[in-house]
Amino acid sequence: MSSIKLVVWSRENKDGQFPIAVKISKKGHTPSYIFTDHVLSSRDLWDNTTQRVKKEHPNHKRLNSLLLQKLAEATETSLQMEINKTDTSARAIKRKIDPKKAEHFNDIAQQYLKEELAQGHYNVYNADKPRIERFIEFTTNKNIPFAEITVGLLEKFQRYLRGCKNKNQKKTSVPSTLSERTVVNHLLLMRTLYNRAIKSGAAETKDYPFGEDGKIQIKLPKSVKVGLVSSEIEKIENSDLKLCETLNHAKNIWLTAYYFAGMRITDVFLLKWSDFQNGRLNYCMSKNNKPLSFPIPQKFYKILGQYKQQEQKHDLIFPELKCLESLDNLFNLQKRISHAVNWQNKKMERVFQKLEINKKASSHVSRHSFAQRAAELDIHPRTVQELYGHESLTTTMIYQSNFSYKKVDEALNAVLGICG
Repeated sequence: MSSIKLVVWSRENKDGQFPIAVKISKKGHTPSYIFTDHVLSSRDLWDNTTQRVKKEHPNHKRLNSLLLQKLAEATETSLQMEINKTDTSARAIKRKIDPKKAEHFNDIAQQYLKEELAQGHYNVYNADKPRIERFIEFTTNKNIPFAEITVGLLEKFQRYLRGCKNKNQKKTSVPSTLSERTVVNHLLLMRTLYNRAIKSGAAETKDYPFGEDGKIQIKLPKSVKVGLVSSEIEKIENSDLKLCETLNHAKNIWLTAYYFAGMRITDVFLLKWSDFQNGRLNYCMSKNNKPLSFPIPQKFYKILGQYKQQEQKHDLIFPELKCLESLDNLFNLQKRISHAVNWQNKKMERVFQKLEINKKASSHVSRHSFAQRAAELDIHPRTVQELYGHESLTTTMIYQSNFSYKKVDEALNAVLGICG
C-alpha cells in the first residue's frame, strides 16, 4: 500500500517560495512528488503533523480545501489501482494523476528493448526493434499515447504492414510483401507493450484493444510443414561431400539434429563431448531447460569421428561457437548462433540442390522430417512428446497433426475405392 501525504518542499524555488507537493511513497521504491500550483512564503506557515497550512496564512481555509482535494484524488487513484491490480508504484500513481507526465508508446517500447538487451535476448531484441520502428514509421509519432492506439488504428496498421516490402528476402528474388505470420508478430508485440503500459499506469484497462467482441483478435496463421521422406534422408546420409569441407560439415549438423529426435540447431551447436556418456546423450534443451536423454545411434559415431582431432575449446564438439571467449554472455552467444544458423541454412540449400531435393532446406526441416517419420510409423504421442521435449501433450498433438496423413489417405482411398 502506498503512503500519500502533503509536504512542503525543503528548498526555495527561484522566486524564494516553498512549493507544496503531494508525496507518494512505497516501501522499496523512490518517492514521487506531484507539485501543486501553490507555494508558501515561509516553511513556518506549514504544520507537518496535520499536513495543513497554519491559520497565520491569510487564505488558509481556501488553500487547505484545495490541497485536501489533491490529496483525496491521489488517495482514490492509489486505491483504485490496488483494486485493479495494476502497477501501484509511486511513479505509476503519479503518471495516473498527472497524465502530462505519463509514458507514451516510445517510452514503454524503449524500456522493453532495454530490458531484453540487458537479459541478453539477442533474438528478441533483434526481431522486435524493427517492429517498433515500423509502428513509429506508420504513426509518424513516437510519442503517441496508448489511449490513441485503438482498434481502428491497429486495423489500419495491419493493412499498412500487408503492403510493406520484405527487406529480408534475397536480392535475386522477386520483391514480396511481409508474410501474414510477420504481420501477426507485430500485433503480438503491440499486445505485449500495451499490457506493460497498463501495468505501469500509462494505459487504461478499459481502452485495451485486444480480445473478443469487435476488438483485435490475434490468430496465428497455419503453415504447411513438409519434412523429408526416408528416401531423401538416405540421399543425404549416402552423399559423399568430403571434397567440400563446408558442405560436408553442414550435412553433419543437419543429420545430428535428425538423429537426436529433431534436436533444435541451437542445441546441436552447444553439444559438448561431456554430454556423451556410457552410450547415451544427456543434455538440457536450451528452450525450456528440460533434461533429455537418448541412446547414441551407430550412424552418429561416423559424424563424431570427424571432429575428434579438433581443438576442444569450451568442450564443444562443433566449431561454430569456439570463436567466443565465453558462453556465459547470453547476448553474444545468441548473436553468434543466429549468424551460424544463417550460414548452415545457406550451405544446406546447396546440399539439397546437389542431391536434387526440391524442399526447404532450413535447419528446422530436420525436426519436421523426424516428426513425419514418427507419424508414418504410428509412434504413440506420449513417446513422441518425450522425444520432442514438449511440456504439454497438446503441443505434441498439434505439432504431429501437421505430418499425420495416414488415416486421411486411407479414408480418401476407401471412398474412391482405391486399394492400398
